Amino acid sequence: MDLYEAIFWRKSVRKFEMEPVSDGLLADLRQFYAQITPLFPEIRTRMEIVDRVTMHKKMKGMFVVQAPYYLQLYSEEKQDMEVNAGYIA
Repeated sequence: MDLYEAIFWRKSVRKFEMEPVSDGLLADLRQFYAQITPLFPEIRTRMEIVDRVTMHKKMKGMFVVQAPYYLQLYSEEKQDMEVNAGYIA
């Protein structure tokens, strides 16, 4: 399956089981982020994984989905920061 075919097979999940994933998987995500080459390397970014399974932090926003984990990407405010963040994500 190539990327074009994958577009038509994608699925949207809105109901999650509030179960923890392994620490190894979370470490793999952090390691993967560290290896990504951004589109604009001069724009600093940071990734955080928010764990709602163990810490019941309330998330705010218009379209909040109750999920066990949230992947948050922060970016330095510069020109093309949104493009860079989208490329990384």
